Amino acid sequence: MSKALPAASPRPASLPFRGRRIRLATIDDCAAEMQRIYREARSGELPLADACKLAFLLSTLSRMREVGDLEKRVERLEDEE
Repeated sequence: MSKALPAASPRPASLPFRGRRIRLATIDDCAAEMQRIYREARSGELPLADACKLAFLLSTLSRMREVGDLEKRVERLEDEE
């Protein structure tokens, strides 16, 4: 008989709900959020482990946005030909 895994919590206990949805629609939005996370980690408001995880996710999201933007540009150039 195997034990059931505990249900995952929606957010780590060390990451309090801020009551607002963070805008991450552009690379600049992601950069601004990463800067906020950096400042909170430096000041001790956010545990370093959580800051690293969030920064990794933001970096990945930024790369996805960048690739998406490049794909759209290439499509427009191909449509012009």
